[in-house]
Amino acid sequence: MGILYIASGALGVAAVLLVLIVAGIMAFLGVFSGLAELAEPGLSEEDFAVGAFVFGFLAIIFAFIVLLNLILSVPEIIGGAYLLKYRNWARILCIVLSILNLPSFPLGTALGVYGLIILFNEKTVTLFKQA
Repeated sequence: MGILYIASGALGVAAVLLVLIVAGIMAFLGVFSGLAELAEPGLSEEDFAVGAFVFGFLAIIFAFIVLLNLILSVPEIIGGAYLLKYRNWARILCIVLSILNLPSFPLGTALGVYGLIILFNEKTVTLFKQA
């Protein structure tokens, strides 16, 4: 179970890096679209405003995705690592993370359901209380 949480957290961090790369490329291309505006002054202010709005909206979405993934991914890696060391607080953290992962279909739902089944199992509870 701990390895699954570490893998899920690592995938989340990889997704954050991918989003940051895409955002960087979009910012780079946005600079060049601004240069294209200078080269072709026939573009209306309305078209330029629409482009700026779309770019700003996408930047907000990317920032939200990055923040949400970091909020969930870092605790998944930490919880998974200490779950392998049989720490009871890590079991509780992973229960909370399992609940938070449920709406993330399909992988998050599978991890959340499997995590809740395993982490609430009586044998698992006694194993973590003994450690």
